[in-house]
Amino acid sequence: MHNSKARASSQEIQEEFCVGSCIMEYFEAQPGARKFPAFPAVKKLDFFRKIEPSYIEKSSKGGILTILWSIFLVIFLWREIGMYRRGKEEHQFNIEKEVMEHMKLNVDIVVFMPCDVIDVNVKDATSELILAGETLKKEGVRRVGALFETESIDFSSKHIPPIQTVKQVFRRLKEEELKPKGHVKDAPACRIYGSIDIHRVHGNFHITAQGHGYGIKHLSHDQMNFTHIIRHFSFGKHYSSIISPLDNTGRITDHNFYLFQYYISIIPTTYVKGNKRLLTNKYSVKEKSSEIDYYNVPGIVFLYDIEPISLLVVEKRDPFLRFLIRIFTIIGGLILFTEWLYKFTNQLSKIINYKKGYLHDRTMEKHIDEKNTDSTYL
Repeated sequence: MHNSKARASSQEIQEEFCVGSCIMEYFEAQPGARKFPAFPAVKKLDFFRKIEPSYIEKSSKGGILTILWSIFLVIFLWREIGMYRRGKEEHQFNIEKEVMEHMKLNVDIVVFMPCDVIDVNVKDATSELILAGETLKKEGVRRVGALFETESIDFSSKHIPPIQTVKQVFRRLKEEELKPKGHVKDAPACRIYGSIDIHRVHGNFHITAQGHGYGIKHLSHDQMNFTHIIRHFSFGKHYSSIISPLDNTGRITDHNFYLFQYYISIIPTTYVKGNKRLLTNKYSVKEKSSEIDYYNVPGIVFLYDIEPISLLVVEKRDPFLRFLIRIFTIIGGLILFTEWLYKFTNQLSKIINYKKGYLHDRTMEKHIDEKNTDSTYL
C-alpha cells in the first residue's frame, strides 16, 4: 500500500514537471520521426518548473506594491518615449556667412481701429518704402475669441478689458477661430495678417493712422486707438520648436497719441534634422511705449536689425539600442526597488506585530497574576 502511494506521488510529480520531456516524446512518437541521440539530454531540460502553492504567501502589501510598480513603470516609460521622440537640440553660434537679399516677415495683428483708417508700411536701410498694406490681408473684426469661450475681447464695447484678460483669451485661442470670415461691415477693429518679403537689412515695420506719416486723408485724433493684440510675429520659415517672443501678446492704451516701439534683434538660424536643413530666424525683443505730443507720429513700430552672428541648431536622437538599454534599466531598477521596499515593509510589519504580541502577552500575564493574587487572599 505504501509503495503504491509512493509510486502514485512520483507519477504526479513526473506529470507536473514533464514540460520538456513530454514534448520530446510527443515528437518522437509521430510517424516517420527520427530519434536523435541529443533528445535524452534535451528531455532533462525544464525551464518551467512550478512552485508548490503551499510555498506561496499572498499578501495585500504585494498587490499594492505591484500596482505602484505598474504606475511608476508607465510614467517612466512615457517620459522616456517622449524624450526619444523629441530628441535633443545642440546649439552652436558662428559668424554669419550666408548672403541673402530677402527674408519673409509673418504677421497676425489686431488693432483697435477700422481697417480703412490704418496704414501699414515697411521702410528699411535701402530707403525703399514697401506698401505692406497692399500685400498683407486686412479683415474687420468685432470680437477676438470663440463664442464658446467664457471670455472674449469685444472691440465694439467702450470698455477694453485689462491686458491679463487679453493674454488669457489668447492662451485659449485656437488657429481656426481666426480664419478669414469675409468683410465685416463697420467693424471697430482690424486684423492684419499674412506674409511679405522684405530686404535682409535693418528697418522697421510700422502701423500708423491715415494722415499721420503718410497719406492725404487725416484721421481725427479722438478716433485713434493703438490698442493691439499680436497673435503671431516672426521672420522666415516656421519650425516646430521655434519660439517667437511676441506671439500671443498685447498692449492696451487709453490715450489717442501713443507710440508702441518694439526693438527686435534678429539672429539667422539654421535648423538641421537628419539630412534636412532649414534656414529661418529667431529673435529677441525689447519694448518701449509712451504717450507722445502732437508733433510726433503715434502708432505701432517694430524696429528690427540683423545680428552678425548665426545660430546652428542640430536636432539629434539617441540610437535605438541605447533607448532599449535605458528602458530595460528602468524596468530592472523598478523591480529591484519594489523588492527592497517589500522586504522593508514586511520586516517592519513583523517588528510591529511582534511588539503588539509582546505587549499583549505582558498584559495577559499581569491580568492572570492579579487574579491569582485575589484568589490567594480569598
